[in-house]
Amino acid sequence: DLSSGINAEYGGDKVVTWTRDQDREILKTCRASGPRSKTFRSLAKSFPGRKDTQVKDRYETLMELMKKARRKESSKRRLAKSSKPPSPPVKHKKLRLQLEEEEEAGPSSSCLTP
Repeated sequence: DLSSGINAEYGGDKVVTWTRDQDREILKTCRASGPRSKTFRSLAKSFPGRKDTQVKDRYETLMELMKKARRKESSKRRLAKSSKPPSPPVKHKKLRLQLEEEEEAGPSSSCLTP
């Protein structure tokens, strides 16, 4: 059972599996104590059958996964912003604020036309 965190064989290669609880504990402890050798040794002692190098490798993998997820989310936000039609240039601050408020409120009948 891979969810138990036991090492497994996959195509002749040894695969180290991790549980979500172990991932949470690694992230929480490294956030509190810093990603140091001492931290990884301490975590390895609380995970039976784990070596400090395995814990360190898992921490680095988790950090890379989180970085990729942030980049993906950032790309989605940029794409969403770029697909929004540009607002017409407005010279007067009061008029610009009124137009922005109308955009936030959604489509409605407006007496202002750009």
